[in-house]
Amino acid sequence: MNTIENLNNHSSDTITTNPLLLPEILLHLGYFLTGSDLINAILVNRTWHSILQRYVWFSVDLPTEWAIERMPESCPSRESIRYNCHFIRKLVCPDLSMVDCLVPGCTNLIELDIKIVTMGIVSLLSQNANSLKSLKRIATVHQPARDVGLRSRLFTVVALLTRLEDLWLERLEVHSVDEGYNFLVICQRLSSLRLSTFIWNLPYLSLYEFTGIQWLTLIKNKMAPMQELEFVSRCTNVRFFRWQTTNSLPEGQAPRVQSLLNSRLRYLRTLAIPYTSLSDADIAVIITSLPALVNLHAEASQFGILTTRAIVNSKRGIQELDIRSCEATTSEMIQEILSTCEDLETFGAGIFDMKDLARGPWVCERLSKLHISIMTTSTTDEAKSAEHERMYGQLAYLTKLEVLDLGDSKRAHRGTYDWFNLTLSSGLWRLKTLHKLESLTVHEVLGKEEQEWICDNFPNVEILTLSITGQTFYCVCHPSLSYESIRN
Repeated sequence: MNTIENLNNHSSDTITTNPLLLPEILLHLGYFLTGSDLINAILVNRTWHSILQRYVWFSVDLPTEWAIERMPESCPSRESIRYNCHFIRKLVCPDLSMVDCLVPGCTNLIELDIKIVTMGIVSLLSQNANSLKSLKRIATVHQPARDVGLRSRLFTVVALLTRLEDLWLERLEVHSVDEGYNFLVICQRLSSLRLSTFIWNLPYLSLYEFTGIQWLTLIKNKMAPMQELEFVSRCTNVRFFRWQTTNSLPEGQAPRVQSLLNSRLRYLRTLAIPYTSLSDADIAVIITSLPALVNLHAEASQFGILTTRAIVNSKRGIQELDIRSCEATTSEMIQEILSTCEDLETFGAGIFDMKDLARGPWVCERLSKLHISIMTTSTTDEAKSAEHERMYGQLAYLTKLEVLDLGDSKRAHRGTYDWFNLTLSSGLWRLKTLHKLESLTVHEVLGKEEQEWICDNFPNVEILTLSITGQTFYCVCHPSLSYESIRN
């Protein structure tokens, strides 16, 4: 065989000392090896064996039936998969076209990603009961209730995966008592759980605790918010919780929420609720019920005055806060947060009116990432000049800034706001104190003098992003580059 003859021409020393041969190795030893080819390649020396196992068959994406029919030359043969499937550790099965090639030889999987549940998939799970650590079912279709028997088998088998740590399920249902029991057993073993468009009926939930779960994600599930919070309260060691519910909390449930969360979720540090349907009052109640909360990601939520008050009064130690694209958030709220929360390290918000800075200085000296759209509603030149001087002085005070994003103008309306003027004459030179700055995003193309000044004063800034009407331009800044070389 020509391929094997070519391989024999390379010694072990040549292979290990010349990493440029790796693409050639992968090209020759890809998915197309049969059993005899594999044996011949391994006989060359032990290096080939380790390369095959680590780089070629360690992670495999099986082709779809569509790809096999229309592009057979680019797909591995069924024979090659059957002979080499014992090498596979990470597997993606987009459909059922080649699942039969994996049974019974594929027994060492660590990660499995499936789209649809069948008996072949159940068998594959069963034969990897002692090795599988991560299972994802990212569905393209919903499997209806008529698949009750198959669904029951799935949860029974998954409950037997002794090493399973990470589970991600979409578009599945848990209805029967047996399914509910197996699901609860599964959750007791996990460290990470993600459920999306999921339906459950768990009558015995109060008898279980899931102390191993530290990462929990619930996205658009078809349960009431209080049902989901009941489940979350059983995850007593959870550190990260991402929740996107489609409904707000029922009225009068604040005491119940506080009793569920305050005494049980003592280690939850990060709450992510982007695009949630929770009301401003709901968010305020939830964050005040989480004693260890320091990171809140609430992009495009109903974050408003009640949540702002909750943060200012009881969560001043917050370290990360993202409230970009929140329609109910005002410039006054942004000012109140930045002038109160001393421990902020990352902050993202919408439009900030410079005139509100007159209410008091920002106290967040530790801020390293700031995403904010600075503008003004003042109409006189005198007022604008004073506001720019005050604003530049405030930004210059944030000496630990590494990322400064001033380019978010999605909520700006022409004729309502004027941009923050980024010119040397307006005070840009005062930002020379930001010695740690690595990334700068602005809303308009800077002038020649401004770009030269940035390149001269910020040796660590690698990319300057210029945003104009939705388009993004990248300008690499380095002291060795002149303005002309940057422009060209």
